[in-house]
Amino acid sequence: MRGYIREKSKGSWQIQVSTGLGTDGKYHYQYERIRGRKSDAQKRLNELLVTLDKGIYVAPVRRTLAEHLQNWLREYVKTNCSQRTLDGYRSIIETHLIPALGNIQLKYLQPAAIQCYY
Repeated sequence: MRGYIREKSKGSWQIQVSTGLGTDGKYHYQYERIRGRKSDAQKRLNELLVTLDKGIYVAPVRRTLAEHLQNWLREYVKTNCSQRTLDGYRSIIETHLIPALGNIQLKYLQPAAIQCYY
């Protein structure tokens, strides 16, 4: 069983997709709730299954902007930019962005929050 859809309430569907075995040896599942028609849920299920088949599936995480920016500095900037660029980016991120927006989860970060920061 790779995935299935079940109706939770009228106009609300739950998708369950098996994302495979985790490092703990247990099967892991991704759940999503779709509001609308069953065909909308089927479309989303198909999208998830295609990303799993292609090996490009990324599990959603509850990451804050601060965590994302720190990871970006460590994983991308440090390996692809000069030390001076890294220092400049780190200064901007630690002095301005993290204090103002760092505690917002990425999935809740809206353009209005960024505009308000400006």
